[in-house]
Amino acid sequence: IRMLGPGLPLAAIVRAGSPQQVAEVRRSMDRDYPAGLAFGLTEPNVGSNALDITTTAKAVGDLWVLNGTKEFITGAGLVKEAGEHGYAIILAQTMNHGNPVGIAAFIVKGDNHGYTVGSSYEKRGLHGSDTRPVILDNCRVPLDARLGWHTVMTEGFGALPKVASVLKATLETTRPYVAALALGIATRAYDIALYAATQAKQVKGKPL
Repeated sequence: IRMLGPGLPLAAIVRAGSPQQVAEVRRSMDRDYPAGLAFGLTEPNVGSNALDITTTAKAVGDLWVLNGTKEFITGAGLVKEAGEHGYAIILAQTMNHGNPVGIAAFIVKGDNHGYTVGSSYEKRGLHGSDTRPVILDNCRVPLDARLGWHTVMTEGFGALPKVASVLKATLETTRPYVAALALGIATRAYDIALYAATQAKQVKGKPL
């Protein structure tokens, strides 16, 4: 059993992607086995504060070269399994560390050389959610793999703040989804505890 939660990466692509990027992902989602999707922000020493990320993206000729490590990335393994139909949105710094203007998001495909994933974490719950570390080792993607780059190319670098605000807004997309998961888990835990205390009056075969 797998729990698919593509809301965050899909929202980023739909909101900031070029028409070609959106069309490609939609075609991949329309297959019998849907596309794998992941959103790579969290790092070993960085939570949700994108300004602190250390993953880098450097422009080399007609490519971006990404290096860094992401942690607790939901769907990372599914992206790898899906290969060319897997899409990981990777946030990286294109300038100096801490520079908000340098934060950018890139589409990295599951069959991309340099995109590897670690073992799935052993979690206390949400076992249907594939959650793994992502290692980017000289991961090369084309220039147009950068989300929002088509807007910058047509409107100029003044469009960067607008692109950044769009990417930030995507983080709001899955909060209701995560809240619903938390509420469902808490409700079920309460029901089990209430039954054990008032009806079964025992836990694992032993009296309370």
